[in-house]
Amino acid sequence: MRQTLLIIEDDNTLSEALVMVLKAEGYEVITAQSGEAGLDVLATTDVDLVLLDLRLPGIQGHDVLRAIRRQAPQLPVIIMTAHCEQDVRRGLEELGIVALVCKPFDAEMIVSLISGVFTERT
Repeated sequence: MRQTLLIIEDDNTLSEALVMVLKAEGYEVITAQSGEAGLDVLATTDVDLVLLDLRLPGIQGHDVLRAIRRQAPQLPVIIMTAHCEQDVRRGLEELGIVALVCKPFDAEMIVSLISGVFTERT
């Protein structure tokens, strides 16, 4: 069975590039352009991993992550952000993220990271 990934990212260019790369790797990919839309997807769809931007329109990424933790405490979440300061990193680690990836990043690195998450869980 294919794993389903949810990308919560308001940058269409980045989101579309990730979709192309991740689908080529065999993943089912769903996108949401806001935190609210992402939480709606999570409420109705089984997702195996979330790629989450921190700076989103409406609900910010930190609040989306807190909501994810309430709904699905074990769901792996990878944060994508241009804001990689140490205090940001520390606060996110306390919320149980798998990784924090600083933008811009290499798509192959994301693929490797996701593959590693699923390998660890099997």
